[in-house]
Amino acid sequence: MTEKEPKEPHLQFRTMAPSDLAAVLSIEHHSFESPWSKQDFVEHLECPSSAVVVAEDRGKVVGYMAFGLDGPWLRLHACVVAATHRRQGIGAKMLAR
Repeated sequence: MTEKEPKEPHLQFRTMAPSDLAAVLSIEHHSFESPWSKQDFVEHLECPSSAVVVAEDRGKVVGYMAFGLDGPWLRLHACVVAATHRRQGIGAKMLAR
């Protein structure tokens, strides 16, 4: 592999922490014309029936998935990957978890 070829992602998945807000908001704002607000993410973090999972590549947050329980259903609210890490299967790997 030459230096110009992209490195294979080394992914880890974990529950989003409040310290991840800046990275997640950056991905959100670069991905959508009408992005979620900081308060939207805070509400997901504080709600016992919601969760946000982040994908990290070598310690950097490169994607996230937000979901919540709605009665008997698990609803996916968002699955977003940073533009710099798209087309590498990260979104599919998040969904497979």
